Amino acid sequence: MVSRRAGTPAAAIAAGTLVALAVVVVAAPLPVVLGANRLVGYAVAAAGAWFLVGRVGAVDLATGAGVGAGAYLGGVLAALLELPPVLGLLTGTAAGSVVSATNAAIAGRVGRTAGALTSLALGGAVVALLRSWSAAGGVAGFHAVPLLTGSDRGDLAAALLLLGAGALVVTHEAGSRRGARAAVAIASPPLAASLGRRPVVDTAVAGAIAGAVLGLAGALQSFLVGSVAPDAYGLGLSAALALAALLGGRAPLGPLLGALLLWAPSVVWPLAPVVGDGPVLLATGIAGLAVLVLRRGRPLLRPRHPTDGADATADDTDQADPERPPGPSRRVALAVRGARLPGGTVTLRVEPGEVVLLSGPNGAGKSTLLARVAGQLPDDGAIVLGGDAPPAGALARARAGVGRTWQRPPAVDLDDAALVARSTSEDPAGAAAAERWARHVLGDVAGTPAGGQLVRLAARRPAVALLDEPAAALDVDLVGRFVQGLAVAGAAVLVVEHRAEAATFADRVVAIDAGGGT
Repeated sequence: MVSRRAGTPAAAIAAGTLVALAVVVVAAPLPVVLGANRLVGYAVAAAGAWFLVGRVGAVDLATGAGVGAGAYLGGVLAALLELPPVLGLLTGTAAGSVVSATNAAIAGRVGRTAGALTSLALGGAVVALLRSWSAAGGVAGFHAVPLLTGSDRGDLAAALLLLGAGALVVTHEAGSRRGARAAVAIASPPLAASLGRRPVVDTAVAGAIAGAVLGLAGALQSFLVGSVAPDAYGLGLSAALALAALLGGRAPLGPLLGALLLWAPSVVWPLAPVVGDGPVLLATGIAGLAVLVLRRGRPLLRPRHPTDGADATADDTDQADPERPPGPSRRVALAVRGARLPGGTVTLRVEPGEVVLLSGPNGAGKSTLLARVAGQLPDDGAIVLGGDAPPAGALARARAGVGRTWQRPPAVDLDDAALVARSTSEDPAGAAAAERWARHVLGDVAGTPAGGQLVRLAARRPAVALLDEPAAALDVDLVGRFVQGLAVAGAAVLVVEHRAEAATFADRVVAIDAGGGT
């Protein structure tokens, strides 16, 4: 996660630099101005890619398509319809936003791995559409985009400021709740839903923000060069943007550094407009990969102030109540009536303030039951919350007060997950206090994947808490103190556990035997 404290000074420096460059535009020689704008355009495109790839964690192979959509619908459409350049820039911004939002929404639906394949397909489809656009020159491209010349220095300055605004938006969003929500949604859509979020919406919003920056950069490049060609916006550009983002690192000024290393030689080389950026970028790309290899994948810049995990934990954890966290907003009982599982039919009831341990052999269906209660699987009407049939679906169950952990904790940034848990709470102050309590109880293991998901669960302040083998990677006594704290606060707690010692912190044990039944 990128600290907002780290982003603020960097954003101020970037804003001051861009304002100074805009002033210089008025008097500097035109080749210097055009070169500076092209390089800034590459840097801002890298910032958009960094937001998706570095911050959110998407494996996006269609960032080049977002740039291409901005270049064509900004530059080419402006030429065909005789639009003012600034209006063309805004049109390109919208086009890039739509492309990346669509791609990110798909990734939020199918997850990171499948999302990489869908982004590759989407990027190829965009390039194919551009190649088939006969009015824009088809495969040969369009070479009559109106250039920003010396008489358009006002447009040059405005373009530079627009790019600066795009970079500042990305810097701000990286440290915002939207950035954390999208990162959690990409890493684990089921986890995001269990936190009361819609993964598709969160990833689409992040994609729209990044895509707007990509499209703006593409539109500006078309006005500066005067030409666009569809094949320039394929997988090669996406790979170069990802490399620039990885080279610079997750610091807010990292994309600028990455773009300088990759594209500065092609911008200042006199023959670049003739032979294109490709030959130069090939050499700088290999050099950039070599830098990453020599540094063992470490970027050149890192955030100055790494996040301490949560604004909510800034207070001394000793201020947390050592006995109990803040209770849920409402107390409800969980009833399971005749749920059919591989190990038999299960009927049980968990009252508010009670801990029930569900035991049984592997394959009996214990985790399946938790998934049914949490809404990740159909429950066939066997689940009752507070005397009523609960709403269907994981998102609705989460909003009804059901929280859960997983047997294998999802690979998600712990601080991002905790921030999302707090941000979805009706009482953020209570959620922050519950998180502090959990960190206090768990101590050093709060930073591990197994401990981190308990912190996130506590921050949700669940009315019904479902824990799937929490003692598999943690000390049983520590888990017991955590579980009993949730119960004392008023949660109905159902724990799946194999270890016999776990029975010491349960009020009752319900066994699913291999022969079927409880």
